[in-house]
Amino acid sequence: MPISTQPNSPIIDTMSLSLRPTYEMHANPPACISWEEYESKLIAEWHGLLNSEEGNNERTIHNFLIDHPSLVPGAYSMTGPSGHPPFPAALLSEAALVGIGAKVPDFIWLGSDSANLTPVFIEIESPAKQWFTKAGDPHHDLTQVLNQLAQWKAWLDQNENRALFSFRNPGPHEEAPNL
Repeated sequence: MPISTQPNSPIIDTMSLSLRPTYEMHANPPACISWEEYESKLIAEWHGLLNSEEGNNERTIHNFLIDHPSLVPGAYSMTGPSGHPPFPAALLSEAALVGIGAKVPDFIWLGSDSANLTPVFIEIESPAKQWFTKAGDPHHDLTQVLNQLAQWKAWLDQNENRALFSFRNPGPHEEAPNL
């Protein structure tokens, strides 16, 4: 979509609208805590959540992980250590995948190395779900998740879908790809 430099122009730059801050900076914020203090508090909060009734609710877990993305595995790719942070230094939450229907991964990291972007899909489930029956067979909760993972893999095996994760940064007159 074109960008207008004219005030009150009817042309809307949707990219800049989506990049507007959803937060407000405070003039006198509290001092930052050390990583060690954060980690200690985070682990206590995480264990408290998982050991509570709320810890069985997938949406509650999802929201906690949004606030604490350092707990979500896969940031540095699943194909091996790359030393590169995820692209674009963000964890994607519930990003719709074009053409896959109603299935939306809970999270996506875009692992990166010098030549590739590797999508790492993360699906969270309630810890209360049962994975195996008393007889040791896979429970339907587990097979549902495995089927979802198989759908994502099949989607990624299509060249046109994989190409969505193989792009260069757009130039000043190009639109960024929709992920």
